[in-house]
Amino acid sequence: MKLQFENVQISKATASYKFLRLDQPGFNGNWHYHPELELTYIERGEGIRFMGDHIGSFTGGDLVLVGEQLPHNWISAENHSEENCIAYVFQFEKDLFSQFPECIPLMKLFRQSSKGIHFLKPSEQLLLTIQTFESLTPAERLFTLMKILNDLQEDKNRMLLSSISYNEAPPKAAQNKVSNITNYIMERLDKPLPLEEIAHFSKMTTTSFCRWFKNATGNSFVNYLNSARIEKACYELLHSDKRVSEIAYSTGFETVGHFNRTFKKLKGIPPSQYRKNFI
Repeated sequence: MKLQFENVQISKATASYKFLRLDQPGFNGNWHYHPELELTYIERGEGIRFMGDHIGSFTGGDLVLVGEQLPHNWISAENHSEENCIAYVFQFEKDLFSQFPECIPLMKLFRQSSKGIHFLKPSEQLLLTIQTFESLTPAERLFTLMKILNDLQEDKNRMLLSSISYNEAPPKAAQNKVSNITNYIMERLDKPLPLEEIAHFSKMTTTSFCRWFKNATGNSFVNYLNSARIEKACYELLHSDKRVSEIAYSTGFETVGHFNRTFKKLKGIPPSQYRKNFI
């Protein structure tokens, strides 16, 4: 996943923000960032969400606020439903409402979004408002966007996605280096990936690589790799009939015991219980 800058073109002659309704076979966009904030609601679709140093699963109902310059991407599962994926995307500058004193509380929300905010249980009314946004007049849309953001600012049932230690988007040369290395990792989740191999690919010693990766991503190589593998395993548990042992080996773990321990550490329950809870 090579990190790319997205030029969000907001036609300020007709609107103060950009709104998109996506209805397409899947979400397979580029790992990208932009200076605008982004509110994305996934009405239908499933796969893996990347946000800074966060890797997590998403399904229909996913609602996330992405901060400025925060690298992000949604990748649909390879065997997702034959139905098209649907998403609603709002992109806007952080100063859009700054001229209104009544909107000062939104600034705190926008600052927190630098790590990415996942709203865990948005109200049905709010989601319906997003789904019907397209039918509104231009003036109604602007006030409705303000109302949506205000409701989210008051919604405390949320979590930050990237770690507190995650660094903001690094210089472009460093971004490309991180992208090349994380891409190498993601392409090898189905097999063991020794530290020596990834360090050799990165043209560094193992010690230098570990230090560099931690500084660049805010996460250790082992934690990043295990998180990616476990998210892939979660998807397999919910969308296949494979045995837990098969999933363990197909996600790069050399023993089922190591897989089970890592899964429980990251998810709080064993993989077999995870499958029972969500199916």
